[in-house]
Amino acid sequence: MIWKRAASHFAGASGWLGLALALALAPPTAAELTEPTAVADPSARLPGGSAASEHWEITVRLDSGHWIMVRFIVTDFGPGDRNAVVLGHVVEPDGQDVLFSNGRLRPYWELSDDRLRLDIGTSHLDLHEPLYRLFIDKDKARIDLRFAPQSLPSPSAGTLPEGYNLEVLALGARVTGTLQMPGMADAQAATGHISMIHTWMSDDESKLAPHRIEFHALADDALYVLDLANGEGRRWNWLLAQNSDSNPRSLAGFETDLAGSLSGLSRPEYFVPAGIRWFGACLDAFAALSRPLLQNDPLEALPQPMRWLVGLRIKPHRVWATSGFEVTLRACSNRPPIQMLGTGITTLTFMRP
Repeated sequence: MIWKRAASHFAGASGWLGLALALALAPPTAAELTEPTAVADPSARLPGGSAASEHWEITVRLDSGHWIMVRFIVTDFGPGDRNAVVLGHVVEPDGQDVLFSNGRLRPYWELSDDRLRLDIGTSHLDLHEPLYRLFIDKDKARIDLRFAPQSLPSPSAGTLPEGYNLEVLALGARVTGTLQMPGMADAQAATGHISMIHTWMSDDESKLAPHRIEFHALADDALYVLDLANGEGRRWNWLLAQNSDSNPRSLAGFETDLAGSLSGLSRPEYFVPAGIRWFGACLDAFAALSRPLLQNDPLEALPQPMRWLVGLRIKPHRVWATSGFEVTLRACSNRPPIQMLGTGITTLTFMRP
């Protein structure tokens, strides 16, 4: 079985064998396939509502070994509405984390008339075709990356919580550009893979889905798995896979098992599993979390008084962990099977413990 074999391969510990066998006992349920769509509209939706929020989540794995994680946020939290925040990290090959951020109240950041370019201080996201651009001009990190949009499926109606909207704008797309970090005399050429997820909602995210798990495999064979929980036993999930030899495929309506507890966490009140299994009639997949790559309280980077006001409503925390994975998409709906194996990154976002 895929879970038993690969868990032993990645974890290298006898405890994983017992974990794999326990998770394998649960019977699979049906999964639903959805069809590819055209290139998604990446423009800002600017949903209305006192708790509305929108974010573009960017995850990059460079061939140099650098990880780059950036989130552009437009939110009605805090004083006024449509405030903008950028929170970003560069994790260098030796594990050192460089944090950068920008935060602006509504009058002090710019959104183009077509809503395709965000300029928030020295952080910029340009979503005009033919190439999208991420440009960060900070002393701590100068990042200039370009990548092409892709034609990818989107979650069908009913897949995610009502009012929770999501599009994948890039899935393991090839990215090129430059990177300059402290200690580098000049900007260095950068290549790698990038995924970008656009999410927006009118209601309070801490009520819709206070716990969010995302898995990214960033390579020519790319994978994105989204798993949401409302804290009351309800879960929603969705998977998108792009094999280099076939069209993208998405799944919904499968099951999730969380097992074990990851060690090395700074805030243990936020539960982070050591292993995740997703399974169903068309799917058998797992991620084995090996170590925390990064842990962060998003409020720490916010300017006052926004930090204090947001902190009255939510207690967020984020964890990124490198993760060995294996996934098998079985031959469903007359499509050939897909199997992937490698190392990716699991991101856990908590709006409250």
